[in-house]
Amino acid sequence: MKLTSLVRAVIIANSNNIGACSIGTYILGFKELPPDLSKKWIRDFKYTEELFEKFIQGIYALPIGDYKAALFAPLDGFDRFRVESDGIMLIVNSLQAYLTLVGYFGSTGHRFQISMDMQLAK
Repeated sequence: MKLTSLVRAVIIANSNNIGACSIGTYILGFKELPPDLSKKWIRDFKYTEELFEKFIQGIYALPIGDYKAALFAPLDGFDRFRVESDGIMLIVNSLQAYLTLVGYFGSTGHRFQISMDMQLAK
């Protein structure tokens, strides 16, 4: 996503080209989490078993196998592929997020759903 943002690139991700990020493939619904992931996080990042379980439970993930690929692009990039976006990810700081969400709610009256990846927030 950062590459998409920085150079306005269009990136098509699937289970074959983002395999180095096991959490990313899980979030996108491409693969289950590796069975030894908790051991690695406990060893490498000094997580406890309880903290790791809370971390995993807090991850919003798409259903496994529902999607074969993900398209990451600036919004105008979707026009080139003639597809509608299923969702929009914003890379913002907390003030920008607040102002965007207040503006959205104020102009539409619709409530919104927030999903946050705490790994990126650290």
